[in-house]
Amino acid sequence: MRTTSAFGQVGEAIQDDGRIVIVQGGTSAGKTYGVLQYLILAAHKNSLEGLISIVSESLPHLRRGAMRDFFAILTANDMYRERQHNKSSHTYKIKKATFEFFSADQGDKLRGARRDYLFVNEANNIGYEAWSELFIRTRKWSIIDFNPVSEFWAHTEILGHPDKDFRDKVRFVKLNYTHNEALDQVTIDNIESRKHDSDWWQVYGLGEVGTPTGVIFPPSVWSVGDLPENARYICSGMDFGESNPTTLIDLWQHDGIDYYDEIHYEAGFGFEKLMAVIRAGDVRRMVVADPSHETVIRQLGQHGVQIMGVKKFRGSVDGGLAMMKAKPFVVTKRSINLIKELRNYVYERTRSGILLDTPRKYLDHAIDASRYAKLHSSRAFSIK
Repeated sequence: MRTTSAFGQVGEAIQDDGRIVIVQGGTSAGKTYGVLQYLILAAHKNSLEGLISIVSESLPHLRRGAMRDFFAILTANDMYRERQHNKSSHTYKIKKATFEFFSADQGDKLRGARRDYLFVNEANNIGYEAWSELFIRTRKWSIIDFNPVSEFWAHTEILGHPDKDFRDKVRFVKLNYTHNEALDQVTIDNIESRKHDSDWWQVYGLGEVGTPTGVIFPPSVWSVGDLPENARYICSGMDFGESNPTTLIDLWQHDGIDYYDEIHYEAGFGFEKLMAVIRAGDVRRMVVADPSHETVIRQLGQHGVQIMGVKKFRGSVDGGLAMMKAKPFVVTKRSINLIKELRNYVYERTRSGILLDTPRKYLDHAIDASRYAKLHSSRAFSIK
């Protein structure tokens, strides 16, 4: 198994007789991959026995993150055995160890049976109370990892715990992309091309705790939740992309609250694929689309899709964002990419650090689709 410096540092921290291991790191630092490699190898060597819980904020987030990496590691190293994998219960056995995967939004799991070891992936996306419920039911040690977008309970409640005896059992690891020797040069160049963006570089380049400034969608205006069964469908927004993702977001309403539900987020926009995506499920969609691909819109319309392109006008981006933020809204748990975009969507800065009033054109594909839908629901049909 090919390992990296990230794996080595994580392993040293775990073996240093700590009760809690905090792994803070930037993008592509190999933190989650390194933790999972350590757990898998330890289980194969029989130095890890019992129940290991791997947890993140939601099951969709888990499937696209830690769970996918876990099985990718097994497969790449010819270690996966189907007979050891119970797909219905999301468990996998390696010798005397059983790995279980579940989400922090499953209350019965948080307050359920005890475990021997715990790994919470992207812990800054779950609350301190949820982590506490898991931690107090963990017999041996716990690991958390995260991108340090801002200070949160790992810093204030664990590293800043008032009891010195408690703090003495905490191990802290800080990683960045230089600790991941498996990175290709293109990825390294892409990361280093963002050095001029001081806020981004602080967190994702260096792995240091960020101080959020210029956040367009602060946590006070949106939350993650479930779509109510009796919610009313309003319309859908679609943003086209070739190398960038094509996105489809459904807008629903319930008791005056907007709910955004991610349906599609994938590069390219082949005609047959778009037809299948738009017609998926029980909803007859009314799609408000990015107007830059008139031919695709026309073809879809000719095949029975309710779809319209929109005209551009000055100030409509800010207007659409203002409409979305006018009152608190909810994003469904499965909307992984929209959630990521909302958490990272900020106003642009000059190279000297001056904050501008223009949203940064980076990771905004699902947000654009959401904005289209919201503008249409407000009967504002022109979009920049």
